[in-house]
Amino acid sequence: MPRLRTISALRLTSLGRYAEAVTAFKEAARLKPDLASIFNNLAFAEDKIGQGADALAHYQEAVRLDPKYAKALNGLGYLYDKNGQVGRGG
Repeated sequence: MPRLRTISALRLTSLGRYAEAVTAFKEAARLKPDLASIFNNLAFAEDKIGQGADALAHYQEAVRLDPKYAKALNGLGYLYDKNGQVGRGG
C-alpha cells in the first residue's frame, strides 16, 4: 500500500498539486517510515507550498535514514542556502 500512495503522491507532484502530494506522502511515510525517498519527496512538496520548517525536518530525516542519499543532501543544502545558512552541511 505505501507504494500506491507514493505513486499517487508523485503523480500529484508532477501535476503541481503539492498540497495534495504532501498529504499522500505523509500517509506513505506513516506506512513505510524507513524509506528515505518518501521523506525526500515529502520535503520537496512541503517546500513548494511554503512549509520550509517541515521540509527541513523531512530532508533531515531522509538523510538520517540514508546518509548518502544525494537528492536529500541536495535538498537539504538548497534549503540551508535559501535560508542563508550556507556552510551548515548535512
